[in-house]
Amino acid sequence: AIASGIIVYDPNEQVVFANRMLERLLNCSWFEVKANCLQSSTWSFVDEGGERVRADGFPSSQSIATHRPVHNKILGLKRSSTESIQWLLVNATPVLDSQTHSLAEVIVTINDITVFHNAAKVLQESEQRLIFALESIHAGEWELNPADMSVRYSSRCAEIFRNQAQSELAFAAWKEVEFYFHVEDRDMIHRAVQEAIERREAFDATG
Repeated sequence: AIASGIIVYDPNEQVVFANRMLERLLNCSWFEVKANCLQSSTWSFVDEGGERVRADGFPSSQSIATHRPVHNKILGLKRSSTESIQWLLVNATPVLDSQTHSLAEVIVTINDITVFHNAAKVLQESEQRLIFALESIHAGEWELNPADMSVRYSSRCAEIFRNQAQSELAFAAWKEVEFYFHVEDRDMIHRAVQEAIERREAFDATG
C-alpha cells in the first residue's frame, strides 16, 4: 500500500493533526505544518494546465465550505527554492458531528505522484509524436487488445481499409479487420500478430 500524508483541519481551517509521513512528503516540520505551510507565501499550487490554484481552490478549503468530499484532485506544488514541481494527489473528507450534523473536521490525504505523473506526460508526448509522424507520411494506425481481440483504428486506417473518411477513432473485432487485409497476406499477418502476443515483442509484417 502507498503510505499517505494525513492532515486534519478544524472548521476554521486550522491544522489540528498531521502524521509523520506528511512531514516527510512535504519536507517540513510539524511546526511548519501547524503554521499551515500549505498556505505559505514561498509555496504555490498549480493545476495540470499550469494555472495557479488559489487558496480557496485547495481541497480542504472546498470541503470546509461545502461539507462535501473532494476526490482525486491533482495539484502541483512549486517551491520558490526550486524550479521542479512536486505532483500531489489530494483527497479531502469532511467529518460531521453525529448530533448537530455540523462540521467537526476535514481529513486530507496527500500522496506524491510525481514519478507517475511525469511518466504519463512523457508517454503522452511520445504518442503525440507518433501520431504526427504517421499523419505526415499518411500512414494508418491500429491497436489490438489481446484480451478481447478488439481493434482500435485511426481515421487514416478507415480510409485505407474501407475507403471511407472518418473523424474519430473507431473500434472493431479483429476478424472484421482481417477481412480488409489482402487474401494472400492474411496468414502472414495472423502469424506475426500471434507471435508478437506470445513473445511480447514488436512484429513486422511487411515481408
